[in-house]
Amino acid sequence: MANYQIGSLIKRVRKQKGITQEELAFPIIDRATLSKIENGRAVPNNKTMRALFEKLGISPDYNTNFFLDADMTDEQKILDELEEILDINHVEDDPVIMQIDILIQQLESSEEYMQNELNRQYITIAKAINAHNKKEDLKNIWAMTLEAIRISIPGFSEDLIEDYYLSRVDMLILTLMVALYNDDNDHDKAIGILYGIKRNLDKHCIDKAEMGKRYPVIIANLAYLLLYEVQRYSEAVEVCESGRKVCIETGRIFYLPVIAGYMAICLCKLGDTVKGIKLLRQAYHACDLIELYQYRDEIAEFAKNELGMGLEKV
Repeated sequence: MANYQIGSLIKRVRKQKGITQEELAFPIIDRATLSKIENGRAVPNNKTMRALFEKLGISPDYNTNFFLDADMTDEQKILDELEEILDINHVEDDPVIMQIDILIQQLESSEEYMQNELNRQYITIAKAINAHNKKEDLKNIWAMTLEAIRISIPGFSEDLIEDYYLSRVDMLILTLMVALYNDDNDHDKAIGILYGIKRNLDKHCIDKAEMGKRYPVIIANLAYLLLYEVQRYSEAVEVCESGRKVCIETGRIFYLPVIAGYMAICLCKLGDTVKGIKLLRQAYHACDLIELYQYRDEIAEFAKNELGMGLEKV
């Protein structure tokens, strides 16, 4: 699990599930002790922490292990395969879409597996993602998406994303929401969700490895929308700069060339061509080096069409 402040994490999960301090504390500890834990004035021992997490409906391994018991090996194999191929960006005629449906059906056929509400949440969002890939009815996809997020966050509101404890599956659900809003050309809504996730990570995530894994992807998606969909170039530059810093600080630099490329294009759009062109060249060659050819070609096309220059030479 990501390294969050334990008291803050317990408080956020408790609130988003609509549980009072008295309800969570009894009979594990008294309410006053729970209050001290949530406010950072006390630290629970391992037994107390596990009991509180169990009552909240999560385990200390919740964020990374898909809520499975160790002996559920058959389901785990199916989940591993499903996780490997489940993606929001599959094209409609991709044969992998049928394979995803088969894996979902196999998991749904296990009565024991489906008794766990968090397992049902994962199945629901997997079905929603595959329905999105198959371009099925948007209203039905939204219904499944909202059903999934309300399993872990019953009172879910897009305005409160920055305050929630977001599990791995919650992040997957929010990513689909962004895609659905973009499909409907409601880019401001999509940007709002991405900003909510960004602020959540800025405020609550203290684990560098987790930050490096999640943050750059969010920043790249947010910068793309700010640049290409709403043309808020100065804002995009600020967002890219925050992503650049996190990539360097955490050592997770895979998305750094992409973020740098978007930042460079925005700088050129704003008239700062000296800095923009230098950064364009760096981003172009970095993308080429790590075989991000789609982004490399995007940068090259901008330089050719907007600036009348090639980037092939160092």
